[in-house]
Amino acid sequence: THEVTSTESMPGKLLQPLFDDERVLLVAYNDQKPNSNSSTPKAHAKGLLATDGETAVWLVHSVPRYPEIPVYKYPLTGGRYGQSFLCMSLQASEVDKVATQLRLMVPLIYYTRTPEAVLARFPILQQVVAGKWQREAPFQNKVKLATLSGTKFKSFAKSGKAVTELYEDVIAPALDVNLLVETWRNGGGNLETNCTRSDKVYNIQEIKEQQLQIAFNTTSDHSKWAVSQESGFQLWRWRVGGADWLCVGDINRQRDQLVRGGGSVCLKNSKVAQLYRQLIQGYEPCPRQSN
Repeated sequence: THEVTSTESMPGKLLQPLFDDERVLLVAYNDQKPNSNSSTPKAHAKGLLATDGETAVWLVHSVPRYPEIPVYKYPLTGGRYGQSFLCMSLQASEVDKVATQLRLMVPLIYYTRTPEAVLARFPILQQVVAGKWQREAPFQNKVKLATLSGTKFKSFAKSGKAVTELYEDVIAPALDVNLLVETWRNGGGNLETNCTRSDKVYNIQEIKEQQLQIAFNTTSDHSKWAVSQESGFQLWRWRVGGADWLCVGDINRQRDQLVRGGGSVCLKNSKVAQLYRQLIQGYEPCPRQSN
């Protein structure tokens, strides 16, 4: 294994070859761009989309000021707290689906490399690169994505104009599950656990990894993910009839983010969901006035 700061790390080995190949289209976005202390009222969204016109990569992550381009570098600030990454290898046919989500979220794009012949294949991505954002309703959207290996994802996105909370207003009702959510809880305006609806949303408070003997509070974690609460029934070693979802995204459960764009990408997989559930040491219960 290699430190995330190394070009030999998984993200380093993914990104540096993309940076080096001038034939590859790149769109990088981050509400806190590299080598800058400023932030933006645009989407609370971080990621990178790359395509050569035949296949594509979409990286969704939580790391401020990352990645630097054209030489891979991981920021020192990204090592202070926990972070999350989700990387999807896609067919080129999925690129404009991703672009539809970006156009709705209105991210701060800090780097583009747009070979003309490649960009010409993607009319919606052209609008994103040109800053032609979606200004009309609907202000939230869901698209289905499939990776090169056939793994299916659901991407959820919202505009700041939606004035909604992504997890309780969009994802939980769409998946019809209770969600346990891990997002940044430092600063003001944190939203409490919501149990007023049939699909409840709980704030995770503590993470613990037994094998590595690591434990920390959510205030030490900058990652953004959510996992569905266990449902269905246990049949020997397996759970039957449940909905096992894991979502990785880039927006927090905080009041000021109701008016900012953002999104999350969800995978239905019982093994992956259970691995994430095992990390949860504690979560905020329902407020007393809730059921």
